[in-house]
This record gives sequence, C-alpha cells and structure tokens, in this order.
Amino acid sequence: MYHLTQNILIEDIEHKMKNTLREAFNYLFEQENDEQQNSNKSTSKQKLSSLFKRSYPEFVPLLGALTMDNDFMASLEGDGDGEDKLIVTTKSIRCGDLLPMQNEIGARESLDLPLSSNVPRDNIIKICSTKECGPSVYDFKGRFIITSGGKYIVDGHHRWSSLFVLNPDCIIQVKDIGQYKKGVDALKISQIIIAVLLKAKGKLKSKKAKGLNILNASREELQQHIEKIITDDFIHNYIEANIDEDGESLGKNFENKEQVINKILNNCLQLQKQGIEQNSSQNDREIMPQFDDNGNYLSQASNGEVNLSDVKIAMSEHKKQLSRWKRLAGLL
Repeated sequence: MYHLTQNILIEDIEHKMKNTLREAFNYLFEQENDEQQNSNKSTSKQKLSSLFKRSYPEFVPLLGALTMDNDFMASLEGDGDGEDKLIVTTKSIRCGDLLPMQNEIGARESLDLPLSSNVPRDNIIKICSTKECGPSVYDFKGRFIITSGGKYIVDGHHRWSSLFVLNPDCIIQVKDIGQYKKGVDALKISQIIIAVLLKAKGKLKSKKAKGLNILNASREELQQHIEKIITDDFIHNYIEANIDEDGESLGKNFENKEQVINKILNNCLQLQKQGIEQNSSQNDREIMPQFDDNGNYLSQASNGEVNLSDVKIAMSEHKKQLSRWKRLAGLL
C-alpha cells in the first residue's frame, strides 16, 4: 500500500512538472514570438522612416523593391481605425489653378482626343462654359482627377491638360486627398496606398510618356501638331460652344479654323508658361502614382485599409530631422 501511494505521488509530481515545463515553454515561446513581431515592426518602421528621407525619384524604385519584403508590406496594412483613414473630399476647382507635379505633359495625350471627333458636342460646350465639369464630361472612363490641397495634381495630369487646352477657366470636379507640407508628400503617400492595395511585388504601376512634351515644345511644334490632328467637327463644335451664353469667359467671335487653332495654341503656351510645382522637375511620368480606374483604392484607403498612421509618423520624423539640420546649419 505504501509503495502504491508513493508511486501515485511520484506520477502526480511528474505530471505537474511536465505541465509546468510545458507552460513555461509556451510562455517563453510566446514571448519570443512577441519580441520577434515587435522587432519586425520596429525594423519596418525604420525602413519606412528611411524611405521618406529620399527624394521622390529615389523613393519610387526603393518602395518597389520593399514590396518584396513581406514583413514590411504587412506592417503597412491598416486596421480600419480613424488614424488610418484617408480623408477624401470632392472639390470644384478652376482648371488653371491646378499645378502639375510631373515634368512631362504629352501633346498626344492632351490634344489628340479633344481635337478629334471623339468628344461629344455637349461635352465641349460644357467644358467651354462656366458650368462644373465632372469625370463623366472630362474622361471617357469616368475617372476623377486626384489632387492634393486643392492645388497640386496627384493623378490625372492628362485629363487635366486636355481640359486646359480647351478652356483654362473651366470648373472641374476632383477628388482631393488633403494638404501636406509639400506636394511631393502627397505623391509618396499615394504610392504607398497603391503598393499596399495593389499587393505589388517588386514593381509599381507606371505609364511612360511618348512624343512631344507640351512643357518644352516650341510654338511651331505645337502648332504643327494641332494643325495635323484637328477635325472639322471639333472646329464646328468649338465655335458653337464659344458663342453659347455660358461660354463668355472664353470670348466670342470664333469664326474660322485659324482662330480656333490660335486659341488652342495660346492655351498650350499658357499651360507651358504656368509651369509645374517647384520640386517636381525630376518627376518623370513613369514614376507618378497610377490609381485604379474604378476609384476602389481611394475608397479602401478612406476605410482605413492602409496603415497611414505610421506613414504620417515617418513623414513627420523626416520633417523634424530636416528642421534640426537647418537650424544647425544656421548656427555654423
């Protein structure tokens, strides 16, 4: 009896020891996992902070490379809280008050569609009036122009320029993603949103510019391009639009092809003279943000599906560091 009781006690002690060891192991394993996760988060934040220190032309390919880092991309997924939500508003802005943030505005993309017979007469009349133009008027796919701070164009440069060449005074409806200290910050945030929601792997979406660039073309080159593509249907519709009672801002007395060509040409030269955002001289078209056609990325970002909280912290830390450097430079 004594031996039996002793054996039972030993088995009970062994069982308790095994449970204790298992619990200790599980605790240590969980702690190790937590530490690893925290380490991954810390490393990802450091990478994000370093990324924001780069100029925009450097930022884009580096972000593309980082999309191959699963931990980094996982850290950029939002949890839907308020701090992660992108505030998007619909604004009505005069076309000529917006500034491009890329150094290429293609003549073909800006002029060929509106000066052909592909734009409906009613759309041309509305563009040449003082009425508000939504995406159903200025884009055959119904895509919004995306802006920052009601001043800078983030996406949709050629939708904008195709309106400008017809009437810089037209009022256009845009989606605005908020104001940042620099316009280029809106580009960086947009690229991160696209990378996360596109689930990019190694490369971001891009489009290359082709042919004549309105921003540096000569008057003669622009005139030749306009004369080559302009159609009689467009000329008729444009003349009609500018004698309409809503088209007074463009003036009247467009009576022939030569006058219409001169007006379009002068609008191109006005766009050229207006120039681009001051920090965008190195921003080629192929590194600009390319949101999806259906507006889903903006909706998802508005719902907090991207970790914009950490993105804004990284951006803010970079600004503070720059400010410290500038103060130190002033003291030297």
